Parts: sequence; structure tokens; C-alpha cells
Amino acid sequence: MATGNRGAAIQLPVDIWQHIAGCLTTKEWVQVTSTSKMIQSVLPARIELTSPTPKGLDWVQRHWGRAKGINLEFNDMDRPWEIQHDAASLSHLLELRVVVNGSFSCVGAVFLTWLLSRTDALCLPVLSVSGPISVPPLRHLCHLRLYGGSFGESALLSLSHLVNLRTLELTGVDSDTDSAQLALASLSDLTCVLIEDVSLAGIDLPSQCCLHVRCEAADGMREWWSDIACRHRLGTFFMNDGLSERDEVPDFLRSAKCDSLRLLFTCLGSPSQPASLSQPSFGCLRELLLCGGHLHISVPSFVALQVLHVTADDLTILFESPQVLAGSLQDLSIIYGTLRGNDMIKLAIALSQVKKDFKYLEGDDRLSGIFMTKFYRSEEPWPCACGACHDCLIQKDGVGQYLHKPCA
Repeated sequence: MATGNRGAAIQLPVDIWQHIAGCLTTKEWVQVTSTSKMIQSVLPARIELTSPTPKGLDWVQRHWGRAKGINLEFNDMDRPWEIQHDAASLSHLLELRVVVNGSFSCVGAVFLTWLLSRTDALCLPVLSVSGPISVPPLRHLCHLRLYGGSFGESALLSLSHLVNLRTLELTGVDSDTDSAQLALASLSDLTCVLIEDVSLAGIDLPSQCCLHVRCEAADGMREWWSDIACRHRLGTFFMNDGLSERDEVPDFLRSAKCDSLRLLFTCLGSPSQPASLSQPSFGCLRELLLCGGHLHISVPSFVALQVLHVTADDLTILFESPQVLAGSLQDLSIIYGTLRGNDMIKLAIALSQVKKDFKYLEGDDRLSGIFMTKFYRSEEPWPCACGACHDCLIQKDGVGQYLHKPCA
């Protein structure tokens, strides 16, 4: 016959309960704490709530004292929220994500600014709102990811006061309006800036900073991108021009000194006149990733590619010197439905001569090709190296781990 009481089954040390809390979702943890007054005082290391009610937001403020990651998603933020001024400081908070899917008024901006100002060690905030938001001048902030409908002058000016900022991501959401000048030359620690679908009036970055650009064709064709690409080190340029048929690579890229070029086309070049990378600026190119329906390109010998990934339904690819390219390549995939010419075979022979291993794609009735470590179909995302997005931060420094999985 069993003896004892129900409470005896949960008499565990506080640190054990904190570990358990980190392995559960916030909703699950609230359900657990409702069964025992003793563990209601345990503060979880990770908090996540979607569409929080005033009661739910009150619970968050009373339990965030030891949180390292907080993830809040609102349907809107246009009504006053009750702020618990006596709530514990966010001294342990390293990562914060706030998403507002609907309207975002000045009331929401006040709450968000108050929330940010209570942090002492915040390393990464991820803010996604429909309106402009000015970030307080937090000296401890190292990484920032902003998603918004517009980036006005005051919002971008506030970024210049983040003196220890190392990486920045700006992503436009459903916005066709031009934003202001992004002037961050004074930030001596800034190393990576990622701009996605944002039409800036201009960019001024420190000399050591690498700029990465992602855009749709309509944004990417703007003349000022050419000017920016000439004045700053352009690490990655990723353009989705999937609806266009082009004889050559876009003009504004011919003067850009770019490390990694990633392009999506419906059609580029022709079998009789392939698009060429013959401009001197392409001598800086180290990675070339192309995907499309009909791709016909020519790679001169001075383009010493380290990475080449090409996926096309109909492909012509010419190499001025397969031997030189084989010497510089570290990763390769050429995947096609129909191949014109025999230069890929010449490259395969050259790779064998320098003892670089590769494989033939087998077991696919529709596609053929060769690859070294991995090949990419048209629907697969390419690996990123921008240094500022979520995947890069996780891979490089482990930053962002508290926002997308339970703390172990």
C-alpha cells in the first residue's frame, strides 16, 4: 500500500526544477507550476508566449528574473499594457525576440523601449514590427536583427549609438518606400551588415565591415546599389531575378567587387553566346551560385573560384582554363537536366589530375551532374556566410540558441 503524500513526489532541488523548466515550453511550465506552490517561485531560463493576454504578460514580468531568452509574439501592439515597474530586472537576459504581426502604435513603441532599457547584458534583440522603432543606446548590445515596414531617419540614427554593435540585419517587410541614410562609420566593432529588401538612401560603413545584400530584381536594379557596391566591400550579393531573361549579368554588378555572387534567373545568356564574367571586377569573386531554367555562362581563367554551385534545366558552362579552376575549387556542384558542350567533362578530368575527389549524381531520372560535398536542387537554400542572420550567428558564436529551442 502506498504511503506518503502527493507533494513528496515533487520535492526536488530548485536547480533541477530550473533545468526541467528549460526543457518545457512556457505553456507547459505554467501548467506544471499550477500543481505546486513550491515550484511557482522557480524562474525559467526561457520564456515564450504567443498572443499574450494582459494576464499572461503580467506572468512574464513576474517570472523573467532569470530568463536568458524571451520570445514574445503579439497579434498587435496598439493598446496600453500594464507595466510592472517593480518587476525584476532583466540582468540575465541575453536574447530577446518581439514580433508584432498587426498594428504597432506609439504605445507599443513605449513598451518595447521600456523592455529593452531594463536589460543589462542583452546580446541579441530580434524585433519585427510594422512601424519604425528606435533602439535605446545599449552599450552591451552586440548583435541586432530588425524587420520592419520602413526604416526612417530616427530609427536608423539610433543604430549609430550602439557603440559595441558587431553585426546588423535589416530586412524590409512589404515596403516599397525608400528609407533614410544608414550612417554607421563610427562603429569600430561592426564587421557584418546584412540588408534585405530595404531601399536605403545611402550607406556609410567602417572600413573593416563587410556588406551583404539580398534583394528582388526590382530593388537590386537601383543605381545607388552600384555606387554602394563600389565604395564598400560587398561580401555577398543575392538577387532573385527569377522572372527575367538576360543576355548578360546585370550592369551594376560588373563594377562591384563581390566575394560571393548568388543569382536566380529564368534565363541567362544563350547557347551560342553565353553570359561572360569577363569584367575585371569579377576577379574578386570567390563563390558563384547560380540557379535557373536556362543558364549559359562562360568563366574566364582569372576568376579563381573556390565555390561553384550551378543548377539548371538547360545548361551551357564554358571554362577558359579547367586546369586553373580545378586548382582553386574547394567545393563544387554542377547539376543539370540537359548539358550542352563538354567543358564539364574537361573540368572533371582536371579535378582528377589534381587529386580532388568528386562524385557523379546517380539515381535521379531527371537530373545529372557532378559534386564534391553536396549538391543543391532548385528548391533548396544555399548555405549562408553573411555572419549576421540567425543561421550564421548560431553556427559561428551560438548566439540565438535561447530563441528557438529549449535551454538544455
